[in-house]
Amino acid sequence: MWQGLANAALPVATGGKLFVAIYNDTGTQSDRWLWIKRIYNRLPNILKSPFALLAITLDEGKAMLRAFAKLSPATYFRSWTRYDKNNRGMSRVGMT
Repeated sequence: MWQGLANAALPVATGGKLFVAIYNDTGTQSDRWLWIKRIYNRLPNILKSPFALLAITLDEGKAMLRAFAKLSPATYFRSWTRYDKNNRGMSRVGMT
């Protein structure tokens, strides 16, 4: 692992940053995202953005419906406006 990280850092410019993401296996959710990523990488460039938008829209739609079903829509909308490093570990709208 350490050799792999050292190799990954080789092309990083002096003073640059290397970001590493480590994901938990969440069962079927991980399987679904792996399928989405494989499809995305096989698509021609012109179709990648529309496919990514579709995947994100479906996933966000599920999250929104779940919040409304729990009669707590504010929870969903807060997830877009508040960064909680203890919840997701990253911001939805970019680096903060």
